[in-house]
Amino acid sequence: MTDNVITGLRYSLVLSANAGNGTGAPQTYGITATFPAGQAGTCAGAICNATQAHTLTITY
Repeated sequence: MTDNVITGLRYSLVLSANAGNGTGAPQTYGITATFPAGQAGTCAGAICNATQAHTLTITY
């Protein structure tokens, strides 16, 4: 899990558990982002665009 802040909003990213290992078959992963309720943020308008780059490294 990683915790971050973007445009004044705290959020967390969690990588799902792997579906299996050792078979050589493709495996599916998911990334879930959660934002706690009650945050005001720092955008001046109703719509705000922002990006936050993350690197996912898979070692096998």
